[in-house]
Amino acid sequence: MKKGFTLVELLSVIVILGVISLIVFPVITKTMKASKEKLYQTQVFQLTESGKKWALEHISDLDPEHVNDVYVPISMLKDLSYLDKEEITNPKDKTAMNGCIIIHYDTDKKSYNYTYQEYSGSEKKNTCTLSTAGYVYEFTSDKWNKNNDHATLSAIETILNTNPLTASGSGLYEDTGIYYFRGTDANNYVTIGTETWRILSINKVDRTIKLIKDRSISNSFWDNGSNILFLGTKDSNGNVVPSNALNLLESYYDSSTSAINTKIGTGIFNLKLYPTGSWNVGSIVDTTNNIDDLRRLEKTTIVTSKIGLLTPFEYVNASLSETCETTVSESCRNDNYLYNLMASNPNFGGAWLLNNDGTSKIWYVNTNGALATATPNTATYSLFPVIIVKNTVVIDPNLGGTHGTKENPYVFK
Repeated sequence: MKKGFTLVELLSVIVILGVISLIVFPVITKTMKASKEKLYQTQVFQLTESGKKWALEHISDLDPEHVNDVYVPISMLKDLSYLDKEEITNPKDKTAMNGCIIIHYDTDKKSYNYTYQEYSGSEKKNTCTLSTAGYVYEFTSDKWNKNNDHATLSAIETILNTNPLTASGSGLYEDTGIYYFRGTDANNYVTIGTETWRILSINKVDRTIKLIKDRSISNSFWDNGSNILFLGTKDSNGNVVPSNALNLLESYYDSSTSAINTKIGTGIFNLKLYPTGSWNVGSIVDTTNNIDDLRRLEKTTIVTSKIGLLTPFEYVNASLSETCETTVSESCRNDNYLYNLMASNPNFGGAWLLNNDGTSKIWYVNTNGALATATPNTATYSLFPVIIVKNTVVIDPNLGGTHGTKENPYVFK
């Protein structure tokens, strides 16, 4: 006689199957989800690689100033045969991947990175949604064109556009890969928040801008002891004791009331500064009166700091005096905006510079406009902060001027 399952047995089987499903189904679901995610990332990699291939063949279409991103629609990559497949499907929802490749330059790593941006709108040729300033490719007039409407001019571009290189008179001059402002009427005024600065130079190699504040932050000793090194010397315990000048400059830089350390526009300005800017602090012997020797000796020692002072060469190089083109003398004050800024006021007594003479003294600019030396703890002169700014900073025409004049200065954002 056959017997069927009892109710208890059936319930036991159901319970066991339920327990198994609770264990197995999540595992299966998780595995399927992970598989789809892996396939999705493979698809994204394929898309970004096609964007990279396009970029390598169109370097001239990328922003040489590294301020603007470039937005390349997937539909453009398909049209130009940079993608092998006619359609790439998102395995997560079975929809076509019709987004955009964003090409961005990483200034810290000094390389481009490529990001796929999803697009949730309807299918069309231009499928890029701009999230940062940049160039976007659009399909118009039966071809792909680069739309510049959303692009931003870099600070260097704006400065060079409004200050073309000159061969005479006040303006911008080129010297061994660096642009320098020279003369008394240089249009190199910049405002940062409520502060006014002057553009010293533009480095074409690392694409940075060096600024000097138009006001002294202190009249003080260069050092309270006999320290002649800007970054400081080690004490008997092996601890580095920075110069008084560096302490004062860093206190100003880090001050919550300083415009270079306050929120401006959409970002914190000091995040756009090089925290490891290079400064020429080589010792300059007291007998040096040749411009070329001055520049060479300054470069014999280079240190890194987030803030510094003017060097002797930078001071004399701002003069339009013919004598000062080869020889260091009081004539370097002639047609020199830095002399008018730093040392022409007799109340200052002069302005400290960055370099020492190799023995026990520091260089400074005296009120006659000449370079001189003084012991670091016996004379009080002015400190004019100098900072180095990345080219990623932009000049905002909506906040003020774009001409660099005193009345209409550049506005850094």
